[in-house]
Amino acid sequence: MHKSQSEQYRLFETLLSKVTDAFAFIATDGTIYECNSAFSQLTGLNKEDVLGSNWMDVIQLHDMLEGPQVEELAPLNSLMDVVRWNEPKDLDLCLTGKQSLSVEVTIGQISSRAGSSQDWVMILKDKSTKEQLESQMQRLDSLESLSLLTGGVAHDFNNLLTVVLGNVSMARLELQESGPLAEQLLLAEKAAMQAKELTDQLLRLAKGGSSAADAVTIDEIVEEGAQFILRGTNVTYSVEKDEKLWPAHVNRGQMSQVVNNLVINARQAMPQGGVLRVSLENKTLKSEAVEGLKAGDYICIEFSDKGMGISAEDITHIFEPYYTTKQDGSGLGLASSLSIIKKYGGIISADSELGKGTTFIIYLPRSEQEKPIHTLDSVSNNTIQKGSGRILIMDDMEAMKLVAGEILEALGYATVLTSNGEEAIESYKRAKESGDPFDAVVFDLTVPGGMGGEEACKLLRAYDPNLVAIATSGYTNSDVMSDYQGAGFNAVIPKPYRIKEMSRALYLLLNESD
Repeated sequence: MHKSQSEQYRLFETLLSKVTDAFAFIATDGTIYECNSAFSQLTGLNKEDVLGSNWMDVIQLHDMLEGPQVEELAPLNSLMDVVRWNEPKDLDLCLTGKQSLSVEVTIGQISSRAGSSQDWVMILKDKSTKEQLESQMQRLDSLESLSLLTGGVAHDFNNLLTVVLGNVSMARLELQESGPLAEQLLLAEKAAMQAKELTDQLLRLAKGGSSAADAVTIDEIVEEGAQFILRGTNVTYSVEKDEKLWPAHVNRGQMSQVVNNLVINARQAMPQGGVLRVSLENKTLKSEAVEGLKAGDYICIEFSDKGMGISAEDITHIFEPYYTTKQDGSGLGLASSLSIIKKYGGIISADSELGKGTTFIIYLPRSEQEKPIHTLDSVSNNTIQKGSGRILIMDDMEAMKLVAGEILEALGYATVLTSNGEEAIESYKRAKESGDPFDAVVFDLTVPGGMGGEEACKLLRAYDPNLVAIATSGYTNSDVMSDYQGAGFNAVIPKPYRIKEMSRALYLLLNESD
């Protein structure tokens, strides 16, 4: 059954409209008599404006390799010397009043509508999209490589920091007095913990992923961040807070990143000095009392400075990635802060006036959990809890293993050191069968070339359901660190850790198991 000419033409139009490449049909005199919607989109012209126009009035093609304009080589039919069927050529497509585009051009002759001459069909493929995709793929490959490299560096760096922190903590424990040396050791300990937060930030930027969250009191983070960042500057700070401030369910390291960004902003806004005022308040909001928040209990945190202020134009962009008014700024601080606050169901906003200062306002939902679970990323009780019992330590890094043993022995525990999961399992079983079992096991999660803590914990949990297991790792973004209970652990302590984290963990776990 033969279709009528009109039916064939409608079918032809339908097919052309579905093609993503730009098609133009050109008569021997250079007039475009048909094109598809992709051609109109590529040129930015309506189809009605394209049809009947000479193709050289619509587009200009430039040879990127040889330089001269294609249309200067000869009349239209000389294009066959430049671009042939099955031999696409990369050219610059220049549009009136627009920047040039990189296109792949194919031109060939077809039978004319009248059948007495040869018309032309020009096919243009926009290469910019393809090049963008290729660039994105290369960037993803680079990010994946960076992610692997960063993870390894962060792991090793956190292990080394644990050795440093362990020795500093031991020195503070033995010193047991106040004075310049004690103050210097305390500063060294805080600096090491700040370095740990830097590795956490680097991991999140390179790899993303979730971090362990807990019920955290924000005022502690504010005090630590402000004291550390403003030390030695002409900017001071004050903190006002409700007496029984509610906790928020956040990751301590990420919240420290937010606080640090805002404190740094305030310091830079007051180059002549001043006071950063921080207030923390429990607030119960009714529905739509604050835009973007549903009714409920929130912690409201305000950071106020009397600095230079932000213009009305700039303040609408300050949370956008890479937007900055600072000469050496990255434009990532406030963008990452917004991302973190939104992740935990909160909002952050800014109110500012040029010459009068700026106030950043944060709302975070109240944590349903009043006491921190045993992530022990931070311990509000600064008292070092001593104890007794036998602790099995598994870590492949010799210096790490030794400092962990020294810390635990200083706390009153007897220790046995192992280097991998196989050794730990053998030691644990032998001790239990001899009637002198271990009270707890401290596992390092990652052992290159050997059994790590996660697998060893599962095997020992099957052997002894009453196993008391603590996970430690320099890979702070690992799934086990976020869901340690699902992996069979009783607690998790991210590296680097201080003596008080380990002492508190063992004290809580061993008392609970008694």
